[in-house]
Amino acid sequence: MIEKIKYLFKNVGILTISQFSSKILIFFLLPLYTNVLSTEQYGVYDLSVTVVELLYPILTINIIDAVMRFLLDKKYENTDVISVSFKYVFLSILLASSIALAVSLFNLFPLFEGLEIYVLLYFIFYTLQQFAAQVAKGLEQITDIGISGVLGTVCLIGFNLFFLLVAKWGLVGFFLANILAHFIPALYLILRTKVWRYIRLSAGKMISPDMLKYCVPLIVNTLGWWANSATDKFVVTFFLGAAANGILSIAYKIPNMLSAVQGIFNQGWQISAIKEFEEKGDTSFFSKIVLLINGVMFVGASFLILLTKPLASFLYAKDFYVAWEYVPMLILSVVINTNSGIYGAILAAKGRSNGMAISSFIGIVVNVALNILLVWAIGMQGVTIATVISGLVILLLRKIISGADFKTKWDKFIYLSLILVTAQSLCKIYIREWYVLALELLIFVFIATMYAVMFFKDMKKKPEEKV
Repeated sequence: MIEKIKYLFKNVGILTISQFSSKILIFFLLPLYTNVLSTEQYGVYDLSVTVVELLYPILTINIIDAVMRFLLDKKYENTDVISVSFKYVFLSILLASSIALAVSLFNLFPLFEGLEIYVLLYFIFYTLQQFAAQVAKGLEQITDIGISGVLGTVCLIGFNLFFLLVAKWGLVGFFLANILAHFIPALYLILRTKVWRYIRLSAGKMISPDMLKYCVPLIVNTLGWWANSATDKFVVTFFLGAAANGILSIAYKIPNMLSAVQGIFNQGWQISAIKEFEEKGDTSFFSKIVLLINGVMFVGASFLILLTKPLASFLYAKDFYVAWEYVPMLILSVVINTNSGIYGAILAAKGRSNGMAISSFIGIVVNVALNILLVWAIGMQGVTIATVISGLVILLLRKIISGADFKTKWDKFIYLSLILVTAQSLCKIYIREWYVLALELLIFVFIATMYAVMFFKDMKKKPEEKV
């Protein structure tokens, strides 16, 4: 058990040093973005990235999600796994180039007119970075992933300062900075993993059907996560305009602080979950991880909601300040998504990608329906409520599909935390009286104390005790 925890936290620690510090630095670029770019410009950029994130799983057939899973499986040769995935990555770039050419020639999306080449370059280097990162994970070169995260941050900050403040290239400069921030880390990982050594045109014919059987259902899973944020943006743009989408996009930046924790944990947990099932381990390790990550996420969520207005005053300039109203519910959705990711990694490790696909598909349907209904009824806040509800649907379905073996005694405390943070979010948004701050502080202290006590009692258990 101790060795498993050490292995997980070694990976999480390396990723935290690079990525969380990176996220903090990028976080402080928000005043620059909100001062230099208009709400409409930021909205156009955000929609472009959303389109890339939609095309990515479809054009690549989500093959990149299979890379780490199959590289860690000792039944398969590294050359076969990487060769198969690279073929699909290369094909996806050709398809994306054809789509960009058609969009440019026929002006299919006037909102992106003149920006097609930048959207294409973003897709190419985003895809290559994802591919290189999954190869590095599969080869267990976690330190290199950490270094690439630092490189990406340095590039993003440096190029943004140059293109926006020195060159004053506005939206085009913003695109270029983000493109280069994907290109340079991708190049670093490609060089460090020496990925070209594993690529053979004739390799992987036997493994290709296995990889496709695993990854194709995950297209729906990936699109489910995409839909939870992307549908929001398209519906808001359609009903309220690009400027409103710019405000919603900025609202995500405070929750993204918590998302950084979620992303780092999920990367480490995916590797541990796969290795755990390879060794047919028990579920006590899983139970400890559920307690730990929920403690971090719920305490962090309550704290960020408490500080939403002061953070917004510092980060959101001019017309962007109103975005604070949408932050609390988006923070809540991050916590829910973290738990979905825990069970998603279990389903992936067990090879049950169909279960991930089913839960995500139902989540997409719920999200789209609620987005349209609630935005029409109550405006932009409807988007955040729809995101929370659809995330809950995905989580509950994954808990059911994972089976009774993965139920823990912490569930009742997690549900209580969820109720408390939901209440805190609603009070923050809808009640403007002085006592709300005291109530929020009380909720934060209660949640922090509850998890501290549970964690202390759990650590005192003897190794042979069941969890």
